[in-house]
This record gives sequence, structure tokens and C-alpha cells, in this order.
Amino acid sequence: MALADQIRTLLQDSARAGTTVTWGDLRRRMSGALPFLHPDDRGEILMVVDQDTPADEPLLSALVAGTDLSPHGLYRHVCFSHGRERVPDESLEMHWRMEVFGLFQLWRHR
Repeated sequence: MALADQIRTLLQDSARAGTTVTWGDLRRRMSGALPFLHPDDRGEILMVVDQDTPADEPLLSALVAGTDLSPHGLYRHVCFSHGRERVPDESLEMHWRMEVFGLFQLWRHR
């Protein structure tokens, strides 16, 4: 899926830069190549983005943040769909922040 490949590359670049992105940021960075998508379709794309992510590494899709810089609404779904451990609601934001930090560390020198 070419769209997922483009998004994966943008997320890798964001990880190296130590930044998160919103879905709107992705659309802007792709100069219109990312159409408006139903949330289910966004979830499917993020699933493909992380299909080859090793089980011991954070998911790149964690870098997609909500507009208030909190975990994106699809974060829990993508984690669950990839067989990751369920995180209780009260711990979700801290877990997400640790995953994002882990990605920054992991991708700093890749």
C-alpha cells in the first residue's frame, strides 16, 4: 500500500526529529496526496504502517497525536490489533508518552 509507505516514511522522519504529528500534519506534509479518510480507513492504514514493527519496539503510529497532543483516538485500536498488551484507561496517556519517548530514542540514530 503506497499510502501506508508514505506515512511510514513521514513517521520515521518525525521520530528522528523528536516530534509527534497530527493527522492534519500528515495531510499537509503529503501535499494533498492523503485524502480525507473515514476513521476506519485511517486505522487500516496505521495497521499497515506498523505491520513489520518488531514486537519489542513501540509502534510508529504512536507518533500520530490528537490535536490536543494526546494519544490519537486510534492508538488503542492499533495497539490491540497488533496484539499489544491492553493498557487501562487511567494509564493510557502515560503509556503513550513513554512509547513516543521510546520511538525518539530508537530512531535518533537510524
